[in-house]
Amino acid sequence: MKLSSRFLIITLVPIMIFTGSFLVTYFTLFQETLIESKISESTVLISTIAERLAKPTYFFDVNEIDIILDDVRANVQVLSIQAFTSNGDLISKSDISNHSNVPFIKKSLHSTEIVYEFDSDMIKISAPIVVNESIGTVVMRYSLESINQILYTYFIWIIGISLILSGVSGIISFFTSKKITNFLLKISKYSDDIASEKIPATISNVHIDELDHLKISLDIMNQRLESSKHKLLLSERFSSIGGLAARLTHDLRNPLSIIKMSIDNLKLLYGVDVVKQKQFERIDRSIDRITHQVDDVLDFVRIKPLDLMDISLCKLLKKTIEDIHISSNVKISLPEQDLIIYCDPLQIQTVFSNLIHNAIHAINNDDGVIDISTSVFQDTITINIVDSGHGIPTESINKIFEPLFTTKQHGTGLGLASCKTIIENHGGSISVNNNPTTFKIKLSKSIKNDEINS
Repeated sequence: MKLSSRFLIITLVPIMIFTGSFLVTYFTLFQETLIESKISESTVLISTIAERLAKPTYFFDVNEIDIILDDVRANVQVLSIQAFTSNGDLISKSDISNHSNVPFIKKSLHSTEIVYEFDSDMIKISAPIVVNESIGTVVMRYSLESINQILYTYFIWIIGISLILSGVSGIISFFTSKKITNFLLKISKYSDDIASEKIPATISNVHIDELDHLKISLDIMNQRLESSKHKLLLSERFSSIGGLAARLTHDLRNPLSIIKMSIDNLKLLYGVDVVKQKQFERIDRSIDRITHQVDDVLDFVRIKPLDLMDISLCKLLKKTIEDIHISSNVKISLPEQDLIIYCDPLQIQTVFSNLIHNAIHAINNDDGVIDISTSVFQDTITINIVDSGHGIPTESINKIFEPLFTTKQHGTGLGLASCKTIIENHGGSISVNNNPTTFKIKLSKSIKNDEINS
């Protein structure tokens, strides 16, 4: 059975059962109310007639009795009415023969109270005629035709309302089930497209919370699959070039070391020549740049296990700065308070080296400051590296940790990617903000900090 058919059945059957039960219950209560009103009405009427018949019955005035009863017969709801003596003798006109054989009349003649019975279309009711004591009985058949007409009309209304409600519910259920079915078909197609690595078509919301949540979940799953696929492609790409890059960088290091040593020797020989000295400095900077790029590639492609230990943050920063060529126009400010961090010193030193190199590059030839500060909150140490350089372009700030993305003319795009990997391997995080450019590193605090502070 199709979903739409199931939905119609599941929706319509409870609605029809509830509507039918409610209307039948209400119909029964309405019917009882109408009958009770007719009983009350006929009781008042028969009591009034019995009072009017008391005097003529006492004096056996048949003419007066017929006049009173004829006046009552003019009421269209009165089907018949007769008066009897206490002995059961008829003292009025009657269209009923063999009165003594009619059970209700026999029952009424022996009663001193109002008696009534129901038939399908009438009420049979009687009342004693009393003058000090019962001297007779008046018996009447009172029509329920007006009630039946009201109930018939009401029944037609009930059927009509039930059909209208069922029809409206059916239409709503049909379009709702169609909407859900179409949505699920689109979801199925969406899933098939994801499985076959096609770009899935956009699915609009159907404004049904559960289905919209399903659509959002699929969108999130698709985004994660795309991200995983992208990471897998990058991983395969870097894996394939990793071995080659490692060999190339190793081969470059040897000639760079030879060139560096040769320049140092030339400086000793021709250091007094100002022109040559400037040329040597240019060569030095170029060697440093190439060495730094080679280090970036090696740091990115090498996967080394962490060698964790407690180490002084200031000691690590000073050692990093000693290995970097820093221009005279750049001042570096270190944290006032030393902290012990639990890390792999060589890898964290690589992070600091990358960030300080980038800060120097951002300051360029201007006078500038690189301010390194720290803060501690609970078990986390935050290291802020702020520079006074020209900043990072707004459109690039969210991409700078991506592999191969660079804003430099001679950059590899691997330095900050390596920094992110190293920090995350330490269980920390790294982020960046502009105005001024601030790199924020968060690492776990060593328990030895408590010993230092105490």
